[in-house]
Amino acid sequence: QIRKSKLLAKVFDLLTAYITIPEVSQSKSQSVKGIIPSNLFDVFQSSALVPIMESYLRNDSIIDILKFIDLYQSIFSFLRALCAHNSLVPLFLLLKNQNVSLLELVKKTN
Repeated sequence: QIRKSKLLAKVFDLLTAYITIPEVSQSKSQSVKGIIPSNLFDVFQSSALVPIMESYLRNDSIIDILKFIDLYQSIFSFLRALCAHNSLVPLFLLLKNQNVSLLELVKKTN
């Protein structure tokens, strides 16, 4: 279980790094910010990513959270990075096959 959580934490760290690509200058007058594929929302939505985050965000056991603190930090860093992209913010809303949105689960952690 601990090995799995460390591996998942690395996956979330990698995804966070991917969607937080720094601003790239094309010329002195132009820059491209947030270079992410236009279909990334669809990719994330159809992957196991949202259900995995749901399962960990539903867990309210402080002992489990402390046991897997690196994973939880990685998940919250990824969620914060999602907020920087308007095209990815809808992942926080109620998606098909969901009973509770990520937004509601994040609110519950407060």
